[in-house]
Amino acid sequence: MRRLALGATVLVLAVSTVTSCADATSLQRQLAPDAREAAPRSGLSARWSERDVRSDAAMQPVNASFEDGESRSGCPRRWTCEVSGGASAHVATGVAKGGDRALKVAVPDSGDRFTLRSTAMPALPRRRYEAAVWRLSEGGRPQGGESVRLRFLDRSRRLIGSGIDRDLGPASRRWTGVAAKANSPAGTAYVEVEITVAGPRGTVWLDGVKVRERPILQVWGGTSVRRGPDADTLSIHVATPTPGGVHVGTIDAFGTYLTVAGPRTLVAPRGATMTYEVGGGARYEASTGTIRVSPGQAATIQVTGRFTPTPGTGYPIAKLGDPIAQVEYPIYVVAWNYRPRSKDNQSPDIAMLPARAAVRRSVDRLARYLESRKTSSGGWSIAHPYWPGQPQEDPQAIAVLTQGFMKRAQASRGGAYEAQARRGLEWLVSHQRPDGSFGLPWAFGSSSGHFSTPAHYRSGTTHVAGEPLAVVTIAAGSALLDGFKAYGNTRYLAGAVRAMNYLLDGPNGFQWLDARHTRGSIPYCNLKPALPSTDPRVRAHHVLSAVKNTSVEIYNIDGAALSFLKALYVETGDERLLRYGDAIARNLASKVRPSGSIPYSWYERSPHSGGYAHIAFTGLLEYAQMRGQERWVAAALRGFSWMGNHARSDLVPTEGYASLSGLNLSADVTAYVTNALRKQRTDGSFSGGTATRYDAVMFAILSDLLLTMGG
Repeated sequence: MRRLALGATVLVLAVSTVTSCADATSLQRQLAPDAREAAPRSGLSARWSERDVRSDAAMQPVNASFEDGESRSGCPRRWTCEVSGGASAHVATGVAKGGDRALKVAVPDSGDRFTLRSTAMPALPRRRYEAAVWRLSEGGRPQGGESVRLRFLDRSRRLIGSGIDRDLGPASRRWTGVAAKANSPAGTAYVEVEITVAGPRGTVWLDGVKVRERPILQVWGGTSVRRGPDADTLSIHVATPTPGGVHVGTIDAFGTYLTVAGPRTLVAPRGATMTYEVGGGARYEASTGTIRVSPGQAATIQVTGRFTPTPGTGYPIAKLGDPIAQVEYPIYVVAWNYRPRSKDNQSPDIAMLPARAAVRRSVDRLARYLESRKTSSGGWSIAHPYWPGQPQEDPQAIAVLTQGFMKRAQASRGGAYEAQARRGLEWLVSHQRPDGSFGLPWAFGSSSGHFSTPAHYRSGTTHVAGEPLAVVTIAAGSALLDGFKAYGNTRYLAGAVRAMNYLLDGPNGFQWLDARHTRGSIPYCNLKPALPSTDPRVRAHHVLSAVKNTSVEIYNIDGAALSFLKALYVETGDERLLRYGDAIARNLASKVRPSGSIPYSWYERSPHSGGYAHIAFTGLLEYAQMRGQERWVAAALRGFSWMGNHARSDLVPTEGYASLSGLNLSADVTAYVTNALRKQRTDGSFSGGTATRYDAVMFAILSDLLLTMGG
C-alpha cells in the first residue's frame, strides 16, 4: 500500500530543505556559546574589537534546554506542544546533553507525533537562519525521525515562510544534532523553532535548542584561481541580499590565511602580504577594516599572490570570514593551469551579474501583462505553443506562474505578489481531479508529436482534454507543496499529498521495472502501447512484460518526480516514499551515460537537449544528496558536466549545482538575462500572446534569479 496518510498531524508546518542532516552535528557545535566560527586562527580578536564583533550571533529560545521544567502535561515552560496518537513527553533528569534536564519524548507507534514550538523571537528579513537541537534516540527503527523547522512571521504574527530539515539516520544511542537552515523573506519580524518527533521511534531525548542569524552570501560559479608565471590570481564573485551587507575580513585560501589590512593589502600570519582589487558592489570599509559587499550588487574580489590549491582536485575550497557576523562562508574555486596546459584548459570569460534594477523592471512589466490574462474562475488564460489560438487554463503553466509569484513575494514589500500566489494556489486546489491528478485542457495525441500507435488511445488518436498526465500532476503538486511551506495552509499540503498518491498508487502510477523490485519509473501518461509491437526497440526494452512498450522510462518525468518526492518526504517524514524514490533514482542513475548525456526515453536513444536533461539531473542530484548515495550524486554531476561542455546554450542558470560542478554561471546568468530582456516586447510579454506558457516560465525563472540577486 503506497497511499500517504494525511490527518491532524499535518498541522505541523514545514518547508524546503536547505541543509542535509549529514552536517547537523557540525552545525550544532557551531551554535555552541563558545563557537568563534569566523576566528579559526589566533590573532583575529586582536584585529577586530569586541564592539565590532556581534556577541548575540547565537539565539536561544526561552527555556531552550528545558531547565525551567514543564508547565502542563509534559510541555516545557514557554513552549507550545501538540500531541497526536499515543505520543507523550515530560521534562526528565538523568539524561541530558548539558545541565540537569532534557525533554523525554515517547512516540511508540506509527502515526504518533509530538511537536513543540518555541515562543517567537525577534528576527530580520533577508538573513540566513539556522536552528539546531541535540537529540538522543533509543529503540526502534526510525520512520520519519526528528525534524526541525524555522517559521518566519511578519509583525502581525502571520506565517510568511518556513524552512525544515529531517533526521535521516538510524536510531542512535548517542547525542547527535538535527539542524535546518532557511532564508527569511521580506517582511520578517519574528522567527519560531518547531521540533517534531514522529513514530514509531521509541524514546527520544531533546536538549539544547539554538538559533543563529547571519547575513546571506551568494557565491556564483566563475570564482577561480589561476596559476601565473610569477603570481596567481584568485577571483571571487559574490552577491548578497542582506540589507547590512557582508563584511569580508579574512580569506582562508588553501592553507594561506589572509587578513584584510588596508584598502589593497592582505596580511598572512608571518607578515607576508598579498594585494587585492575590488569591483562592483565591493569596497574597502575603513571603519570596520573589512571589504564590504553591498546588498543587491554583484561584487568581485581579486587577490594576487602565490597559492597552493589542494592536489588532485579541480575545485578546492576557500573560506571567506565575516568577523562582524562571526560566520565563515565556504566557496568552491575552479583551479586553472595547475596542471600542464592543454588547448582545452582555458578559463571562461568572467562577467558581472546583470543590473538588479533592470531585471526587476522586466519582471514587474511581465507581471502587469499577465494581469491581463486573468480569468473569472481565478486562473489565467494560457496559450500553448501547440495550441496558440486556443487559450485555456493550463494547470502546468498556472503552477509554474504561481511558483514565480511566490518567489517574487519573498523579496517584495506589500502583498500584491502574495495575493497572486494565493490566487494560483486556490485555483490549483479547486481544479484538482478527485483522484489527485491534473491534465492538460487540450486534447492531444499523434498530431502534436505524441505516440502514433492507435491502440495507445481510448478513442481515435488523441488523449481527451483533462486526461491525467504525470508531468502536469508533478508541476501542480510541487506548487501546492511550496504554497504550504510559504503560507501554512494545510489544504495545499493535502493537495500535494493527493497528487503524490496518484503518481504512486493511481492506475497509471509508479511501475516496477524488474522482478526484484529494484528499479522503477512513473509513466508519462498510461500503460497502453507506445510503438507498434513489431518495432525492434520494443524487443530491446528490458523491463517486465506488463510495462514493456509503455510510457515508462521517460527520464524528465522521473527526474521531476524525484524532486517532488524528496521535498514531500522531508515535509511528511513518510518512509514509504523512500522505497519508490530509491527505485526511480537507481534506474535513472543507470541511464546517465559515461559521457554524461542522457536519452529522452527507452525508445528515443539520442542525447536530449540540455533543458530536458537539466530536469533529470536536478531531480537525481537532489534526491541522491538527501539519501547520501554517492554513486547517484556522481552520475548527476557527470550529467551536469556534459551540459556545461555540450549543451551550454540550453543551461537555465541556477546556482544549485555551480559549487558542485564548477560551472561559470556568472557569465551564463549575464548572457541569459541580457538575451531575455532584449526579447521582451513593449507590452511586457515575451510571446505576444501566442505562447503564454512561455511567459509563465520566464516569469518564474526571472523571479528566481532576481531573488538570488537580492530581490
